[in-house]
Amino acid sequence: MTSKRPKSTDFELLERPPPAPSKMFTNKESQEPKSMTESYPRASVYTIDLDAERNREQLQESNLRGTSFLGYVFQSWLLEILSLVIGLLALVAIIVVLLEYNGQPLPDWPFGITMNSLISVFAKVLGIGLMMPIAEVISQAKWIWFTERPRRLADFEAFDSASRGSFGSLQFLLKTRGGILASAAAFLTILALAIDPFTQQIISYQSRLVAAGGATVPRSISYNSYSFGSILAIKDITLPMKAAIYNGIFNTDQSLFSISPDCPTGNCTWPTFSSLGVCSQCINSTDSIERKCTGSGMMKSCNMSLPDDGVSLSSGGLSTNAFLKSITGYKFPGLPVYPSGITGLQVLAIPDNGIGQEPPTAYSCTLYFCVKTYQAAVNSGTFNESILYTFPNSSTADSSGASVDARGAVTLDPMPGHDGPFTVPFQAKDAMSYYLSDLFTGNGTGGIGESSYTSDAMQALYTAMTAGRPGNNSTTTLSDLLDNLAASITRSMRLDNSSAGTSMVNGTAFKSQTFMSVQLCWLILPIAILAIDFVLVFSIIWRTARRRLIPFKSSSLATIFAGLTEQKWKEIDGTIKTKVDMDEAAERLMVALMRGGDGKYQLG
Repeated sequence: MTSKRPKSTDFELLERPPPAPSKMFTNKESQEPKSMTESYPRASVYTIDLDAERNREQLQESNLRGTSFLGYVFQSWLLEILSLVIGLLALVAIIVVLLEYNGQPLPDWPFGITMNSLISVFAKVLGIGLMMPIAEVISQAKWIWFTERPRRLADFEAFDSASRGSFGSLQFLLKTRGGILASAAAFLTILALAIDPFTQQIISYQSRLVAAGGATVPRSISYNSYSFGSILAIKDITLPMKAAIYNGIFNTDQSLFSISPDCPTGNCTWPTFSSLGVCSQCINSTDSIERKCTGSGMMKSCNMSLPDDGVSLSSGGLSTNAFLKSITGYKFPGLPVYPSGITGLQVLAIPDNGIGQEPPTAYSCTLYFCVKTYQAAVNSGTFNESILYTFPNSSTADSSGASVDARGAVTLDPMPGHDGPFTVPFQAKDAMSYYLSDLFTGNGTGGIGESSYTSDAMQALYTAMTAGRPGNNSTTTLSDLLDNLAASITRSMRLDNSSAGTSMVNGTAFKSQTFMSVQLCWLILPIAILAIDFVLVFSIIWRTARRRLIPFKSSSLATIFAGLTEQKWKEIDGTIKTKVDMDEAAERLMVALMRGGDGKYQLG
């Protein structure tokens, strides 16, 4: 026998020890006299010879030359490598599926399969693919651990417990110093418990709005609605417009002046659009009041007026007290003159029906056709429409974009060639001018405990002029009243189906959609565990190969064969030359746990 290692570069197959069973299993008590019956010979204790130097000598003496290292790996560690590959494929499947559906709506798969259940299956396959090799690493590290030098027998049980699960791995880390490979594998066993929770954190579900059809909101490009008046030359406004005017004067609820769009989903948007409408502007003219009084005592009377032939009011003396006067016109001091003007009004009022000591107040206002540019949207069923800007306004009153022809027809074109022009034929303009001028011309008279108005509109004007004063709980000022009136008229113009200039602005309806949001950072742990698992498996393969050890791994047969009786060992008849032979012999061999005369238990 030579002690030199063969120079062949081929790796010797470790699972082929010398054919003599005594080389693989050493009989420690074969020379002791038998004390048991012939059918049950004295139990012998066999131990597996794992000494590295002896194994190398046995392999050198063997005539069976080994295969290459690659062949050794595939023959002895094929299941572990396949398990790692399966785990890698499961991880790749998770990543591919998540990237495919990231930002996408929830898939509608058959049989009610959900994304969470699919990822859970892949995660379970990943966990299985990771755990089987880790358990084999710990088991093979056990045999390496006991070949280095004599160890405590309790370490054998500690390694076995660690290879069976996380609790045993925790005990192993706390109580046993079983080497770097075994300790790292035990730590991974514990860390692998977090794979399922981590994979469940990858997916979150969020809601977003997606297009789900069309939506419309009305607008007016041209207003040409009117009816016949009392004489052929004079036209009157339509009944819906009269209702809109009264609604604007007598109602203060802003929601009554809003448009109801067609939004089937409750969430809609529209591009910025413009519509023909009516605008108002008011200024406080109180400081311009000129007051002239005559007489004294019971005979004292006063005349109050605004300059430039403005509104005037006489009160006191023997005449009935006048406490409100309203006139209409097109040009008042302090107000711009709009080419598209409908009418203007000046109102002078004395609080407390003219019998108190409160000073008079005056306002000058104007109503005119304008183009309003809107931003509209419906959010959760609530319609919000805001005015971005109007044309004309106080800074563009003299703009060339607003014009009136010789007959009085209005043309508004704030952005020529873009969205317009917006027009009002002279018949419709004149009808509205006549009606509003007549409506806002009047007065109010009275005294202590009495009042009389020429129209309900005059009472509304007086209430607005004295808003917030003692005895008047209204907060709607005259400027607010004119704004409400303009909004109500604009709404009627946009909803007037009898007008050829009414059209629809097309928008987009949205519906709420649940979609997947993927955070791949939660895959860092599974990827790290898989990478370390690969390193540990190939490290244990390398160490096993270097030590010329048989890869028993988690097989319990190696330990059990060491505890067979001599009779059972003879039944094997020395046929065990490889681990495969040992597995085949275990299929044929029938054993029972027996207790010998010395009280020891053996398999026989």
